[in-house]
Amino acid sequence: DTYPLLIKQNGFRISLLNYTYGTNSMQVTAPNIVNYIDKEIMARDIETAR
Repeated sequence: DTYPLLIKQNGFRISLLNYTYGTNSMQVTAPNIVNYIDKEIMARDIETAR
């Protein structure tokens, strides 16, 4: 799979991006993925989505 998810249908393009502040001390292990809020990474992901 690729990130960010890009859906193209009927002439529309939609990208799905997701981020979180934290996981309430829960451990995140593979195959789960958590994107923590980081302005630089978010800016890069937005440019990729465009």
